Amino acid sequence: MDFLKEWIDQMRKEELRFFKLLSLRNGETGARKDIQLLDALRKIPKEEPQEDIATAIYGDSQTPAWYRLRNRLLEDLITSLHIQYLDTDTQSRVWKYLSTGRLMIGRSQYELALHLLIKAERLAEKSELYDLLDLVYAELVRLSQQSATLDPEKYVKLRLQNAQNSAHLRETEEVLAVLNYRLRRHQRFGDKGKESLKVLAEVVKKFNRTPELLIVTGK
Repeated sequence: MDFLKEWIDQMRKEELRFFKLLSLRNGETGARKDIQLLDALRKIPKEEPQEDIATAIYGDSQTPAWYRLRNRLLEDLITSLHIQYLDTDTQSRVWKYLSTGRLMIGRSQYELALHLLIKAERLAEKSELYDLLDLVYAELVRLSQQSATLDPEKYVKLRLQNAQNSAHLRETEEVLAVLNYRLRRHQRFGDKGKESLKVLAEVVKKFNRTPELLIVTGK
């Protein structure tokens, strides 16, 4: 599979426009090989060979620079899409605060790091993003080693409680995933409702290990 071609073909017009604006933000006026490649790949069918594009850009379809250009363009397109949708959902915002908090810890800007990590904690807790919350608590425990006022014991306890919540949620998701697969499979082969209920009972019995999960699965 040509991942670069596949990636370009699935991009929307506004995403391509954003990438070009981001790429040209330094005010470069000369011909950009990555933009040339992007525009050329948009115009050809998936099955069409790309030697002519390489020759038009470099004069040689086998030059290592051609493959480096392709790899760099794909990485830049992925980065552009990530930046464009960075704040479009809660999980992305938590990642933003968490990753920037880590950066501030690395720069010894501990007060700024704490501010960002607390924002990440509140957002992740409110949205029940337990896996991300575990990473936030890990950074707060690490940050406490650089602070005279930050109590690591508080975040150790919170992290333990969060681990229990995460385990319950993960267990529920696993049961539902197996259940959905089993039910789809039985329905595909024409099994009736009684057989589906049997599948439900078998999955719950096999995977259910906590009282909370009994409630979720409706046993």
